[in-house]
Amino acid sequence: MLIYVGQLSQPPITKKQKSKVFATFRKFKMHVEKTTTLSLKTLRIDRGGEFTSYNFNNFCDEHGIQRQLITIYLP
Repeated sequence: MLIYVGQLSQPPITKKQKSKVFATFRKFKMHVEKTTTLSLKTLRIDRGGEFTSYNFNNFCDEHGIQRQLITIYLP
């Protein structure tokens, strides 16, 4: 599941299908950068396969997005 939380996504945006996370994230990034003067710098994500795939990691590296991997189910 993907949940975008931040100043630009109130209420939070959710995506339940893991297979669509990468495409949805790319669209979200493009939307943020086209409609604001902001750019995405850091993602705090769990270690799910949809976030650690080659394509996702490569995209983040190409766009200078730092990934902070967290352990799920911890407060």
